[in-house]
Amino acid sequence: MGKSHNQRPRDNYPNMLPLPRNSSSAFNSQKQSPNVGLIFERYTQFQQGWELKDISRNKPGSKQYLLNKLVEVSKQTDDKTREAFVQRWKEMIGSAQSWQMTPVWRFVTGIGNKTALEVGFTFHRVYGFPYIPGSSLKGLARAVALLEITQKAGQKMVGLQEALAALQAKKPTPMQALEIALLEESKKYPNALRSWAGEEYRQVETLVDRFRAVFGTQEQVGQAVFHDAVPAARPTLEVDVMTVHYPDYYQKNKPPADTQNPTPIPFLTVGQTPFWFAVGWHGDSDQ
Repeated sequence: MGKSHNQRPRDNYPNMLPLPRNSSSAFNSQKQSPNVGLIFERYTQFQQGWELKDISRNKPGSKQYLLNKLVEVSKQTDDKTREAFVQRWKEMIGSAQSWQMTPVWRFVTGIGNKTALEVGFTFHRVYGFPYIPGSSLKGLARAVALLEITQKAGQKMVGLQEALAALQAKKPTPMQALEIALLEESKKYPNALRSWAGEEYRQVETLVDRFRAVFGTQEQVGQAVFHDAVPAARPTLEVDVMTVHYPDYYQKNKPPADTQNPTPIPFLTVGQTPFWFAVGWHGDSDQ
């Protein structure tokens, strides 16, 4: 049976990718661009029985060595792909208020993600660059708001020991009690706030109303929309180190003592890279 004139060799077809047009064009122009996130999550070479001496010597196969290699790979990533994504991100957020900020120092996001390298990291699943999930930003903003309301109401800020004592006694700390009150239904909320703040409740009444509108209650969803933060420039990856001074205390249930050997743990961070942030609002914009 003869070959149809409409058939052409596969090599004559352009590289078809299930991606938006701008992103597909960027990928086709830089087919060899490394995806740091994919390497970190799926292709990190490691060996069983890592030793602490390997970390200090930066030997091939050590965590320190592997992370340093990832940093080098990140310097070769394709800016066109990231720029195309950021452009679509700006179109997607619509009328949301956006701004650009640069962290004052290194930061890490997704530290609890599962990885062969012990300390996790959040990379974009498709494009491989670091980003900050909107859910993380919302949680951070919520924690700061709770702290500000607690301080303005003159409530006591408890330390670690007091927080642990409250946990053992199954009693909420002042900030935890505030969080419970803020989630109450509209009918119960005023009395719950007065019970928590006492005579100072009027000092924070406006703040807590805004808090409930932004983050929601048991009756309604919060009206603020926290978008993912995306890098405004090529992300700078850096290796940092945390040191566990009492490893036997955490792993072998022994009392902490200066005779134990500190355990350095290298992990990946983002350096001083500018990011785009955006917060939108649905519902009545006058609230």
